[in-house]
Amino acid sequence: MEVSEAFFNIYARILTEVLFAGQSLLYGYWLKPFVKKRRAAYVPALVYWIINLAGRYIDLFDGFGRFAAILALIIPFIILFFLDDKCNLAQKIFLCVVFYLIRWLPIEMMNEIGSFEGELVYDLELFTASITAVVIEFAVWNLIQYGVSLVLLYISIRILHRTYRRKKENITPRKADHAFILQAMDGRY
Repeated sequence: MEVSEAFFNIYARILTEVLFAGQSLLYGYWLKPFVKKRRAAYVPALVYWIINLAGRYIDLFDGFGRFAAILALIIPFIILFFLDDKCNLAQKIFLCVVFYLIRWLPIEMMNEIGSFEGELVYDLELFTASITAVVIEFAVWNLIQYGVSLVLLYISIRILHRTYRRKKENITPRKADHAFILQAMDGRY
């Protein structure tokens, strides 16, 4: 069986797009309980997806992908703030930064597991003797890896939604004083 490099590239590209589309939907899901209008949650998520898409496929200058990643944090935040009637600025910053940070954790966890999986699998004689086995392993492992990453991100968001109970409260700098932090640590918030 002859498998071209194009198969691996196309398959990986499709899975990557599904992953980023799933992340974008979960971004909207993450924002939804904190906004007044549903549109205010899903428009920034759509913009997040478009910016990431541009960062992956447009090569305007060296490092454009990293620049696009920064834009994927800032521009959805601005859109979220304006679509949600310019209220609760500190919370909007918090929401965008938290999602930006937690989106890669499941992927990195699965990449670490994948490195062990690769070492284990490729030591087996079946994978050194059969290209079909390698192709199947590649396809199945990547599907599992990205699927589990999205599930872990969803679980993380659900946990954060349950933990963050005062979703509609306006956050002000004064709320971050020491008494508030101590009360939060005692479980009163």
